Amino acid sequence: MRGLLAASILVLLLPGCVGAPLRPAATDAPSFSCVGPCKLPIDATAHSGWEPHAAVDPLDPQHVVVATRTLAATLPVNYVLWFDVHDSRDGGRTWNVTELRYTEPMGTPSDPTAPNVVGDPVLAFLPDGTLLATGATLRYVSTPGGGVLTDVRLYSVRSPDGGRHFEEPVTVARSQGAGAEASLPVPLPSPPLFRTPDKPWLATGPDGTALLTYTDIAGGEPSAPARRSDIAFVVSRDGGRSWSAPGFVARGADLQGSAPAIGSEGAWYVGYVDLAARTAHVAASRDQGATWTDRAVAPADWMPSLAVARESGRERVLLVAPAPQASGEMESVPHAPTLSWSDDGGATWTAPLPLDQPEAPGRILPSVAADARGVVYVTFAHATAQGARMMAVALRPGSWRADLTLDPDIAAPPSSLGDYLGLAAGPAGAFAVWTTTKDGRSFDTAGALLSAEPL
Repeated sequence: MRGLLAASILVLLLPGCVGAPLRPAATDAPSFSCVGPCKLPIDATAHSGWEPHAAVDPLDPQHVVVATRTLAATLPVNYVLWFDVHDSRDGGRTWNVTELRYTEPMGTPSDPTAPNVVGDPVLAFLPDGTLLATGATLRYVSTPGGGVLTDVRLYSVRSPDGGRHFEEPVTVARSQGAGAEASLPVPLPSPPLFRTPDKPWLATGPDGTALLTYTDIAGGEPSAPARRSDIAFVVSRDGGRSWSAPGFVARGADLQGSAPAIGSEGAWYVGYVDLAARTAHVAASRDQGATWTDRAVAPADWMPSLAVARESGRERVLLVAPAPQASGEMESVPHAPTLSWSDDGGATWTAPLPLDQPEAPGRILPSVAADARGVVYVTFAHATAQGARMMAVALRPGSWRADLTLDPDIAAPPSSLGDYLGLAAGPAGAFAVWTTTKDGRSFDTAGALLSAEPL
């Protein structure tokens, strides 16, 4: 939902990284496959869906929920956006859909002050099976030369029955003032100061704690030198009914794309990208957000993905980052997904392990998850000259690795597929979701239930 600023690429290992790269070879020994088709249709309606995110019920691995940002065009020239929540109780074979309508149509609203744009849907289950969802709504007014964004809200909403019915949303962060999408020939409405939240993300812990992180953008005009973009957080300890005052994970000029995770013993981890330095970081807190220890981990110029794996009593923090392979704007250079991990709570990290050979320029939208056995899953879009392929990797770093093609022919570049794709772990596998298209104009949502049998 925002642009990127290019910077010079990092070509050396970052401070705080330790060890030589581990490059496990692909092998036929592990069994890595889809349970059923590798391209399950989730939404193939006339509406277009982007930014799919998934969650697997901790009480029932066959219960999968997928959220999408959905757009429908109406005549003469009008658009309506909302969130669709797709709920499956049979591992993705059939789906029920619940619409979360928090917006008015863009062209002919009945309430001209109501939100008309939504984005960034994210899901997480609490240990008791309650589903939490977050996302953003805003008011967009088109003007000559650009547009004005007002009343940006990040919300949290509960579903006690796992995605069929939802309670009233709770606002967890709200913008102040108005922001210009582009330079305008007219002045911005009052107040002139601009502060807006962006890119919410959710994680839940074994004790029921819910951690919601987001980007806090503050300054005058978005292009002004005083503009800041920090990583903030709020926390809920009552099942998402109420949230704390915001705190800060990291502060800087251009931070974005936070990804939180909570360890089995209560440690908090947050991955994010410093867009100015083109570097992915992980911040760790062992005092519930009072203090944070921050480490630079891997080259990146868009959102990283974070997960925690536990195996044989050891907790491993995993970060997947889209590493640029050259300098230049994000969409003009190739990217390789890299995996880094820490076995000491984020104090030190391995060197980034490349998982793909880029074929064409463009973003790759990587995700990482780890199942209850410690098997790591990574998904990403492999850019091609014709569009993209959706890929999956299952591995135990340094031990074995297996690869799988989920969608061989997406007829659009990854830049058209949204800001992120989804991957959620279950007890013995993972569920992947992505945006796909046959013509580059209408976009559908597809998924795959992944299973890997480790050595």
